[in-house]
Amino acid sequence: MVVGATTIRYRRALCIGEGYELRSRIVTWDDKAFYLEQRFVSTKDGLVCAVMYCKQNVIRCSPDKIMQHLCKRKVECPEFPEDLQHWVNFISASSQALRAESGLDEKNK
Repeated sequence: MVVGATTIRYRRALCIGEGYELRSRIVTWDDKAFYLEQRFVSTKDGLVCAVMYCKQNVIRCSPDKIMQHLCKRKVECPEFPEDLQHWVNFISASSQALRAESGLDEKNK
């Protein structure tokens, strides 16, 4: 897998030495990538101090095949949460704009 995109939102600083839990989960996937969420949660008060989204592109396989192998059965893909879909739309639009800027769209026609 290769990181395709990532973003992090900081809500409150964690002080040096402050305890926190890192909660990671696969939110959903499509035909080419997993979409992960990581939360940095203060053990002092339970506040989510930061949230990170990451698109993990799968090479030479598919997320469906990986999930089926790991779970030993077919796993239904969860729906995209609305906030994650907005982020995916943003990174897609950014990629299209950069391709157009560099002339790659014209070369592929």
